[in-house]
Amino acid sequence: MSSSASWLCRPKPTASLCLRAQNETSTLLKSPAQEVVCHVRQASSSAELRAAAFLRALSFYSYPADRSPWAQQAHRRMKTNAEWGEAESKVSGTNKMYQAVRVTTFIATLEDSAADPTAVRVRATIDPSCKLPADEAGGPWLVIGTLDVNQGARLPAEELVGWEPPGAAAATGRAYLSNVCVHADVRRQGIAAALVEAGAEHARASGVQQLYVHVIAANAAGVGLYAERCGFKREQAESEATARALGRPARLLLRRSLGP
Repeated sequence: MSSSASWLCRPKPTASLCLRAQNETSTLLKSPAQEVVCHVRQASSSAELRAAAFLRALSFYSYPADRSPWAQQAHRRMKTNAEWGEAESKVSGTNKMYQAVRVTTFIATLEDSAADPTAVRVRATIDPSCKLPADEAGGPWLVIGTLDVNQGARLPAEELVGWEPPGAAAATGRAYLSNVCVHADVRRQGIAAALVEAGAEHARASGVQQLYVHVIAANAAGVGLYAERCGFKREQAESEATARALGRPARLLLRRSLGP
């Protein structure tokens, strides 16, 4: 089982996020009226990657009002299996499109305790695929967030590519965040920011100098998360003409320096 770090998450923190892990310096936040303690760890097992895949299928696909619950569930299962297979091939390095990219998946988990009202609420709506058994760190666990760190010069089939560092150094000195999502019942409580910080620490330890993320320009919440809370700055912006030609909303490419 991968090592886990505990993060005290809260809306709009006024101090840095709380990281409580062995050999780490902790910055404790004052306990708010409502808080979530999530445990962020690198996903390595098949069960962890399947949980991440289901959460992505749950977050990234919406359905028309006339779509039956059975049809929604069947489609979501299909997308989960596709996301799961892709996640495993990326992490293992067997995905042909990602041969030049090192992919690491992180998950945020919430301990499934009957004494925690947040866990009780999430348990009622989450799929069994997002539940993990107890381990040496505690549990059982509910997977409530996930993201990927993609270390490489560029994301496959992506037109919007970072500028820093230039040249050959980009292969190891550049990384991109992707597939950032949080379960609907616990959004806006600091979990996405905790995932981003865990991803940034991993990237820095892996030699990454510049961390990138793509975000839809009109997504005020997403821009606020990355720019205001996580220290990213705008490097590039797609034109409306480019976005129309590609059939999607215009995006920004944000960058955060992790040091030399």
